Amino acid sequence: MAWECWRIVYQVRSPVHIGFRTLGNTQLTRCYIPGRNFWGAATERLASLVAPLDYSDAGNFVRENIIFSYFYPSVDPETPYLPEFNSEKGWIYGGLQQGELEFKCIGSIAGTAISGATSAATEGSLHEVEYINPCWKTDGSKPVLFTGFLFAKKDAVYKDLRVGWQSGELQLCKILSDLSVGGERRYGFGRLQLRNEYCRPVADNILWNNWAIDLENDVLKLRTLADETPLLAHCLVAGVEANGDLEPVIGREWTDGSGMSTGRGAGRAVRRSGICWVPGSTVRAGAVLEVGPYGIWYNGEKTNLSRDV
Repeated sequence: MAWECWRIVYQVRSPVHIGFRTLGNTQLTRCYIPGRNFWGAATERLASLVAPLDYSDAGNFVRENIIFSYFYPSVDPETPYLPEFNSEKGWIYGGLQQGELEFKCIGSIAGTAISGATSAATEGSLHEVEYINPCWKTDGSKPVLFTGFLFAKKDAVYKDLRVGWQSGELQLCKILSDLSVGGERRYGFGRLQLRNEYCRPVADNILWNNWAIDLENDVLKLRTLADETPLLAHCLVAGVEANGDLEPVIGREWTDGSGMSTGRGAGRAVRRSGICWVPGSTVRAGAVLEVGPYGIWYNGEKTNLSRDV
């Protein structure tokens, strides 16, 4: 089954915290938004639209029929700050050193838990949370935009309703026009608003200038067009030679309480994708990869992709 592909752009409307790791008592944020975060937001939105409410069913549908790439920050959607590993300079984002990009768009806020018994701060609970700012700190008049791609299977049907970006009974351009992603959402974090004027179909089958994509098969396939091309998503290490860093990719999802989960509810099922090259790690020209659920890349010949990925 073929896919349709759209370049889509979101504007940050409130601070966005994309969980990374903890350093001391500071919760660090990533500078980009993984596809898994958009999968979760789309699942929540789709499940709420079609009765009966079933997050598991909606999640499986999105996982199999809608794939989000990773999204990267930009001032201009045509030139996002894409990561790239440089053996001499380290990590570069669209020509900026990592520290320079963080200075331009990352802020932080301190907080503490309040004891219900005393209405005072709970001892040892002081912490700091990093976030992506809604506007560029070096030019407060320019909003932070996130640019990425959405892939949707043509003629996909969810509960007898056709799904497409601008077609069918369930039009994703309307359903996904306003989303909440990442952590701290109970405090108003994570709001993204679609900027329709920047969204367009991908006609030349070229992503991020250096990746050619085949949209005519059940599985999305990518091929590099240049040497030392950065990976622009987490990529499973099996069968993939790259220069860069590695990290495990783990996420939490909704579960109905079956299997090995610890109960029914959001975040109770742990999904382990595996050890991955981080975005920005570079590969040689001619490398062929596939795009799996959550936008994670992998070598289809070397990897048996489980439904947890």
